[in-house]
Amino acid sequence: MISVVRLAETDFAALRGEWNALLERSRNPGPMLTWEWLWSWWETYRRAETARELQVLAARTADGELIGLAPFVRRTARAWGVWLRRLEFLGTGEAEADETCSEFLDLIVAADREAACVPALAAALAADPGWDEIVARDVRTDRPASLDALRRSAAGWRAAEFGRARCPFIPLPDTWEQYLASLSRNSRRLARYKRKRLAEAGRLAFRLAESESAVMELWPEFVRLHQGSWAARGRAGCFASETFGTFLKKATARLAAAGGVRLALLTLNDEPLALYHLLRHGPRLYYYNSGAAAGRWAEYSPGSVCQGFIIEEAIAEGLEEYHLFKAGPDSYKYHWTDRAAPVSSWRLRRPGWKARWCALCETLAGAGRAWRRRARREARR
Repeated sequence: MISVVRLAETDFAALRGEWNALLERSRNPGPMLTWEWLWSWWETYRRAETARELQVLAARTADGELIGLAPFVRRTARAWGVWLRRLEFLGTGEAEADETCSEFLDLIVAADREAACVPALAAALAADPGWDEIVARDVRTDRPASLDALRRSAAGWRAAEFGRARCPFIPLPDTWEQYLASLSRNSRRLARYKRKRLAEAGRLAFRLAESESAVMELWPEFVRLHQGSWAARGRAGCFASETFGTFLKKATARLAAAGGVRLALLTLNDEPLALYHLLRHGPRLYYYNSGAAAGRWAEYSPGSVCQGFIIEEAIAEGLEEYHLFKAGPDSYKYHWTDRAAPVSSWRLRRPGWKARWCALCETLAGAGRAWRRRARREARR
């Protein structure tokens, strides 16, 4: 028998060990599903821009073993003129200025217990009258996901995909030279040239800060470089949001204490030129954020040089993959790889008049877009 309960905030706060142990048994373990990331997010965003309610469901066996988590929060959102009570993954749904861009999300379910656990979670959700739709963003689709099993288990729910994206990643070979050989001729030439050119300008050094104390010692410099590089482009930068800055500092400290964060620092004559914020989970490394010197050093592409050192170090360490997260088709990230993991975002609505109304509005809106496209094509003839 499987029992499903909704966690109180105190339960969530105390669940760190069990949460992370279950994550390692799940289909899609990753840094943005760790307790450290999601608890830091909840602490920071629960009252940011809109009130949120914790809606994390925990599934346990009769002997108390934790086998599943549905890590949701609830808030109200307006769509097509009606207010919807929306369940979203923890780590998502922020205002654009405060976005954390959490990716590779999913239910957290022991892979060997999914067949029994997911229907129990679906039944608990169906029995709860306090929501109208579930919005699940950025679920990886090139491998099985527990969210897929939830959609199959939820009889009568209206499921619709509303977004797709691709997340570049590098399958890491045995050596740096093998990696360079996998690049296009132009990308390989640029990687070597940029590093050589910067090294000729002075004493070039690269190092990784991995302990909590070393990471947090570099934190002010990371924020300064990030904000400066965005200001040089006339934009605000992530840390213009106090909410985002508070969240990331908390999450970074907690993850660093668990060995899940590193800052990659590139210096020239001891002057910081680039700092990259990296997440580590098992044999995989994830690029999250960065800052690079503007002004006179910008033409030397210090960020690109730092990225090359990161890849070389990850290969030497024996890691399996380096993920660069979401990017458009023309992103600079594809200079480093031609591989990408697809992600999709889904909306699941429970049966009722709100679901029917929203479906009708979306159908009409889609028809209107199609008509406008046809009209533009006709006008060009």
